Amino acid sequence: MTPVTLGAAPDVAARVDAVRTALVTARRWKADEEPFTGASALPTMLAREELVLLHRLARDVVEGWGSVAELGTFLGGSTVALGRGLREREPGRPVPRIHTYDLFVQEAWPSFGVTAGENVLPRWEATVAEVRDLVDVHVGPLAARDAPAGPVELLFVDIVKQAPTITETMHGFVSRTRPGSVLVHQDMFHWGSPWVLTTVSALWDRLVYVGDVARASGVLVVVEPLDELATAVDWGELSVSAQLALIDALADRFEHPTLRGTVELGALFLAKLSDPELYARRLERARATVRGPRLERYLAEVEAAEDQGALRPGHRPTRPTPKDGLA
Repeated sequence: MTPVTLGAAPDVAARVDAVRTALVTARRWKADEEPFTGASALPTMLAREELVLLHRLARDVVEGWGSVAELGTFLGGSTVALGRGLREREPGRPVPRIHTYDLFVQEAWPSFGVTAGENVLPRWEATVAEVRDLVDVHVGPLAARDAPAGPVELLFVDIVKQAPTITETMHGFVSRTRPGSVLVHQDMFHWGSPWVLTTVSALWDRLVYVGDVARASGVLVVVEPLDELATAVDWGELSVSAQLALIDALADRFEHPTLRGTVELGALFLAKLSDPELYARRLERARATVRGPRLERYLAEVEAAEDQGALRPGHRPTRPTPKDGLA
């Protein structure tokens, strides 16, 4: 990564350091240890490191001057991690509300026993029972008008699977961050969410990229106000050429081959959705340059993907395996 110079107030610099500590803790977490009791039994698609990260951010980093917004929860694993973190804060520290947003109507996920069209809200309620008193749940399509009042201090985004959702995310939630807010994009390093990559690239100079967890979640800290830029355009309606230019620029910021390659495959997927000729050219280049089992698997997934990408019915998400390594 290109080094980032903080032109920000000392408190924001301290926040970046605190987030980095949480991220390092998550990345070094032992696979056989739970970050909190019951973590290993949670019905979640998140990796163990991602649960650790959310738990530590809520426990150790959030100060309470803004709310916690969770965009996408599935069966509640991320909600429990955030809630347990808030519950375990030092006595006397303010405990902000968690605002959770989801349709709660799922496509088929056989590995979790979820059938197509199932309303999983009852299962979510059962999962989050121990922290339910901390959560305001918002059921239905994500809408900017439903964002919590006031600033958002911690924003966890795991909901941008199609283009329209990014505009609601940007206009309603990213716009409510302020310097010092923490942004966790769970799908930043998944080819199926190129719209996340577009916006991260566009906001890059106002963020500090702290790092990744499980080669999936990207962790960033806001260092300059985002409200005007976040609401300036309809992000889901940007031209394909503009989006691809932004994603290509983002790929150039990463030296690690897996991170860079995954961003490039996000651009490939966007081209597939938009322009067959452009997709054919980019696919030829990807086939010639992709190396390593993880990127090869991702490339195969892009080639097989339909317009719903990673969330097409019945698709089972892949997990990092020891043979993937970090290549």
